[in-house]
Amino acid sequence: MALVRKPEKLDTKAFQCRVQPQDLKHWHTLIERANKQRIDLYKSFAEHFPTWLSEVEAELNSMTVRPLRNKVEE
Repeated sequence: MALVRKPEKLDTKAFQCRVQPQDLKHWHTLIERANKQRIDLYKSFAEHFPTWLSEVEAELNSMTVRPLRNKVEE
C-alpha cells in the first residue's frame, strides 16, 4: 500500500472530494452485487478494517523517526 503525502499548499478541489467519483460508483456497484448474493459487505469491511489500520500504522512508522504507537502510549 502506498500512502500519499498531503501537499504543502491545500488543494481545495481535492479537499472537497475525498473519494473519486469512479471509486464511489465502484463501491455502490459492489454493495448492490453483495446484497443480491446476501453478503454483508459492511461487516466484511469492518472485520478487515483493523488489519488495514495496522498496515497504515506500519507505513507511517516507516516514514517517521519515532513510531506512532510509542507516542500514543506516552
